[in-house]
Amino acid sequence: MLKQNNRYATTLLPASIDEYVPAKHVARYVVDMAEDLDLSELEAQYSTTMGRKGYRPVTLLTLWLYGYMKGINSSRKLEQATRENMVFMYIAAGQHPDHSTLSQFRKRNGEAFKKAASEFLQMLVNVGLVDLKTLAIDGTKLKANAAREKMVTAATAHRRIQVIDKHLQDMSEQMDRAEAEDNLGAPLALVSPAVEAAIKKRRAEKKELLELVAELKAEDARRLAEEQASYEEKMAARQRYQQETGKTKRGRSPQPPGDQPSRVAHRHMTDAEAKLMKSREGIVPGYNAQAGVDIDTQLIVTADVTTDATDHQQVEPVLEALSEQTATQADSEQASDRINLLADAGYYSAANVAACETANVNAYIAKHRNGTVTEPKVKQSKDVSKMVKRMTTDEGKALYRRRKSSVETTFGCIKEAMGFRVPRLRGLSGVQTEWQLVCLAWNLKRAFNLWGRGLC
Repeated sequence: MLKQNNRYATTLLPASIDEYVPAKHVARYVVDMAEDLDLSELEAQYSTTMGRKGYRPVTLLTLWLYGYMKGINSSRKLEQATRENMVFMYIAAGQHPDHSTLSQFRKRNGEAFKKAASEFLQMLVNVGLVDLKTLAIDGTKLKANAAREKMVTAATAHRRIQVIDKHLQDMSEQMDRAEAEDNLGAPLALVSPAVEAAIKKRRAEKKELLELVAELKAEDARRLAEEQASYEEKMAARQRYQQETGKTKRGRSPQPPGDQPSRVAHRHMTDAEAKLMKSREGIVPGYNAQAGVDIDTQLIVTADVTTDATDHQQVEPVLEALSEQTATQADSEQASDRINLLADAGYYSAANVAACETANVNAYIAKHRNGTVTEPKVKQSKDVSKMVKRMTTDEGKALYRRRKSSVETTFGCIKEAMGFRVPRLRGLSGVQTEWQLVCLAWNLKRAFNLWGRGLC
């Protein structure tokens, strides 16, 4: 037998939305922690005398945080959830902010989200739940909210202009034929609004592409000039060596640059700040999202987004963020007061190691892709030799082995469990804003899993 459906049966539902959410539910934890954050700067944006009453910033922030936890990064889907999902109804206190309100709140408050993330982390430090003594840093590529086909160079933009010219010519010929066939000779009457709109769109696109071609050609010329100067400098160095020693310098002779730079300039027509980056999906327009993760708790301590495809320049931004986030004194000489920083070979350079020493940070940066570091055969700086000695000890090797299981695991959870792979916002500042929200959502989720409701 099969059960019968009776949609007209009377039931005694809870009288309060609060009763629909279990006592130990993560949504309660997110709401409680958000209420403890200082959001006075966001509240100050609202007028107390003019206009209709706005939604509380803490309510909008909590909706977004729980939405990212559940893989919802669309303002329209978030609005829909406040009408169909009891947990979101509880978070919104029965209100239904429209998608425009939610979208504008997310776009405008990147700095406030960053401060909130820092404040929440400091709360955990103050109660002794985390010490932030050993961090692992790494980057992960985020595909931009833009199609690969819209990434153009000067050559591809020029070909696109030719295609547009051909379309405009075809439209003009069709109009001329229609005018010739019409005895009244009224060509404007034969042009439909759709054709006029298409012509206007094509001309606007052509104008944009012509401006883009000029910018890209100028950038290509600048890069080619730099490569030519580098080539001449290398050749001059080889000649000086030959004059001083009477010998030809070993190694392959530098090759002169061609008609184009080795890396031609490119620009995305939808997201101008997105850069071509190598990912598992191939070469795509995207951003390089950076994170520094505490290896004991997997909490994200530092978060940033850059348009650099490589990680060589990302150590100093992490050190700056750490100086703001922690109370480490630069003149302390006690090893126990120093932060340990673990990074793969993509971050290695003598300058980065020296910057870590200056910031009172113990650097553990591999020099090879297999994660090892060996004593260099040639004389290196004192800071590099010190790091090599530190990493070749049993304690250093054991510490460095924990890098992958912390930061890379965190990236995996954010992309798989939370479903965050493609940001909704465009532009560097927009992606940075969204990444701050995602990292704060991850920290809340991770803290709840580690310590539960005991923090509320």
